[in-house]
Amino acid sequence: MDYNAVDLDFSEIENLFCAKVTAKVAKVEDNKPKLISLIDQKRQQNVSIFLNTVKKTPDEIKQNTKNLEFETADNILRLSESLPTSEEMMKINGYLKEGGDIKLLGEPEFFFTVIDKLPLNKERLDSFYYIQTFN
Repeated sequence: MDYNAVDLDFSEIENLFCAKVTAKVAKVEDNKPKLISLIDQKRQQNVSIFLNTVKKTPDEIKQNTKNLEFETADNILRLSESLPTSEEMMKINGYLKEGGDIKLLGEPEFFFTVIDKLPLNKERLDSFYYIQTFN
């Protein structure tokens, strides 16, 4: 077979079988300010998971802690594990003292600022957990 004798329209073949080139759409940047994260990423993730499973605002969690109103002992234990450490509170308080905006704090950091206002929260939760699990 003589391949030179075959007349092919290569532009039509390219149109039919070539990959289409798509124009990239420029991403529109949000004017939202980025949230400030002051704690360890793994710790931040764990506290965020706790807050999302409880489905209450930090103020409601604080009020429940103050009044010792919890559905299960498991919630008490998870809240106790999610309380801020003194190092975390030092970072957050340092940020706020330097003029940082509390509205820019991430969800866990904001939760820490709210729950830390309650005195003896760790001791309160540990006692209540002991009462709930004592049988």
